[in-house]
Amino acid sequence: MLLVTASCKKHTQKSPSPQTLTGTWELRAAESSMLPLVTYPPGNGHILKFTDYTYAISVKGQSIKTGGYTVVEDHSFNALVVPAGQFINRVDYQDSTQVKNFFQINGDTLTFLSGYWASDSGAKIQYVLVSE
Repeated sequence: MLLVTASCKKHTQKSPSPQTLTGTWELRAAESSMLPLVTYPPGNGHILKFTDYTYAISVKGQSIKTGGYTVVEDHSFNALVVPAGQFINRVDYQDSTQVKNFFQINGDTLTFLSGYWASDSGAKIQYVLVSE
């Protein structure tokens, strides 16, 4: 009876939950659609730190910017280089009117995509998790 009841439950598909950015990330690579890839070695000091609600950007120990943020599910990123269903979350920096920064985390690598790739103004920035 229990088996029959369990198998009769209606299956609903949920949207994937937003990925967590919490942790300390160090810059490893940056490129734009107009400029070539630039790589950064471990220990370069370009740090992006996220708590549950705040972020801080520092370069070689010098604070550059801090503020609040939220993660928003957003399916509006459109680029030929991104398969459907990827980069569906973005960071909404509450103190900024920057372009939309979509992100995806694979293992210990955080990748941001932003801009308009079709008009050669897109950017890709990658960070590696250095501490949680």
